[in-house]
Amino acid sequence: MTLRELARAAQVSPTTASLALNDHPRVAVKTRQRIAETAARLGFVHNVNYAARRMAHARFRRHSASFDQVGFIYLADVETDLDPVCLQMMRGAEHELSRVRASLVFVRAGQRDEWDKVQRLAQTGIVDAWLIVGAVTDHVLNRLKQMRLPCVILGDQRCSQPVHVVDIDFVGAGRMAAEHLASLGHRRIAFVTGVGMPFEYQRESLEGFRAGVREHQLDDDERLIAHDPFARDLAPDGLRAWLRELGEPPTAIFCTEPSKMDFILRPLREAGIEIPRQMSLLSCEVASAQTSSSGLTRIEMPMAEVGRQGAMLLHKIVTEARVASCQIKLTPTLVEGWSTCPLSSP
Repeated sequence: MTLRELARAAQVSPTTASLALNDHPRVAVKTRQRIAETAARLGFVHNVNYAARRMAHARFRRHSASFDQVGFIYLADVETDLDPVCLQMMRGAEHELSRVRASLVFVRAGQRDEWDKVQRLAQTGIVDAWLIVGAVTDHVLNRLKQMRLPCVILGDQRCSQPVHVVDIDFVGAGRMAAEHLASLGHRRIAFVTGVGMPFEYQRESLEGFRAGVREHQLDDDERLIAHDPFARDLAPDGLRAWLRELGEPPTAIFCTEPSKMDFILRPLREAGIEIPRQMSLLSCEVASAQTSSSGLTRIEMPMAEVGRQGAMLLHKIVTEARVASCQIKLTPTLVEGWSTCPLSSP
């Protein structure tokens, strides 16, 4: 049976029949239902031409709101493998998009020629909206705005304009670390982060940690704030040298950098420091099966949930009118393990 024959049987025009089979809002609900029932009764098979549909959607975007494919932009200035944070966010986003029958298109963007890929995707109508991961600035956001597609930022962002963002409450994570170690009796706690603190999550974690130190009246020694001491001067004993320079060493260390705890554990063990009896360690890790198998005491960041919530927010922006800009902050979870214990003696 052809579309024309179906339209004749349902007493509508072929155009109306086609729009109804594609669930177009221009056709009344009752008419769509009648055409669908006629198609089922007569055994009409509707073969969707997705390429044609997307071309039409690109030309007449203002008449309908589609949410079939979402572009996932990964900002990277250098050619590197995807980090665990990005992979978990992409995993969560893909699961949520599958639930609403949408798919995900991955795009790495950083260099000029890679941004051309993003523009081509937008111009051909292949994607309906963007999820973007990386250090998003006003410049990046303005480039996306020129493409007239909605966007949600996952994780770090440095934008001064109103944006839609889903991220972790890193201020809360830093405060949680100080509170937990203080509850175990530790007063002299070191904070270890990346060199130069280039990312917003590092600065926010330090802000929360310092607030926790003040609230619990802990040792507020600025020398306890270390910027990647295990990489200092590329020396293998950089961490041990930093501890020696402190004179009075900390009784606990909080590290903000995911997957770097081994760089702290190894030199401490080589120096004969018993963990956790002599030194408690608290890490900040991406929630996954790998981190749970380590057994460390850690603050788990639900990055997959960041991706899922970002996809949910993006779907809402596309399908509903006038969604106000918002910043969603997800609460991390403290997971107790073997690497911390109550302070037994100075």
